[in-house]
Amino acid sequence: MSRLLQWIFGRLPIGWLQLTHKRGRFMAALSGVAFANVLVFVQLGIMNSMATATLRPYAFFNADIMISAADANALAVGGNVARQWMLQAFADPDVIAGTGVFIANAPLKRGDTDISLTTFGIDPAQPDFIAPQIADDIAVLQVRDVAILDRLARGIPKDEAAAIRPQTPLSFETQGRTLTALTTFAGGGGFGGDGYMFVSDQTFLSLFASRSSTAPDHILLRLRPGADVAVVCGARAWTCGPVGPSGLPACKPVGGAETACCSGPRACRKPCHGACG
Repeated sequence: MSRLLQWIFGRLPIGWLQLTHKRGRFMAALSGVAFANVLVFVQLGIMNSMATATLRPYAFFNADIMISAADANALAVGGNVARQWMLQAFADPDVIAGTGVFIANAPLKRGDTDISLTTFGIDPAQPDFIAPQIADDIAVLQVRDVAILDRLARGIPKDEAAAIRPQTPLSFETQGRTLTALTTFAGGGGFGGDGYMFVSDQTFLSLFASRSSTAPDHILLRLRPGADVAVVCGARAWTCGPVGPSGLPACKPVGGAETACCSGPRACRKPCHGACG
């Protein structure tokens, strides 16, 4: 190797000779550098996984504006909002529909394994607020104590999840009630839970008796076709705030404790100009 380097560079490779003078130290140094590189890639992988897991549940919903609590750093993290914000939003002629979304973690025991499912309580009469792959089956939630289960949830065998359908439902207990899963969707486990589950808002309030129908976790708004999100937010005196860890920008109503997040392709891009655009 020394002769090769001397032939390439035309001089004696002093640096290489110093590195290889004591091969034990040389190998230890190489091992240390390799280990540091592995740690960097592991950290990058964890960061990417956290971002993917945080943003994943946002794909379950379809709305033009999302109103959330000011401390809502992620979809399942943060306080509640008052339903009155949705009623006030209806004063704008561009707002044509709105609904509340309830979120909580429901424990589920599967044999010797205890898992936790992030549970969404939604109005089954408004499928337009739900992603198409889930909205196609949302009608089953009109029956009380019926659920749509995440077939990719950790702790649920794949063959058991694949067999769930209206002809072969899966019954399970959580929060002291028996639920029946009639169909499934593709979600996947995250850092906040082992999977996801959809139920109706009435079933959700039965599972979590301490929750109130007047205080959902988020409010989703739909605008009429062609409506400008910036104009609607400006009319409601919502000012844009900083982008949170969830990746969605935030808009805060003046004088209130809630935050409106413009989701989808039209997001807040003017944090200092009092409008979502």
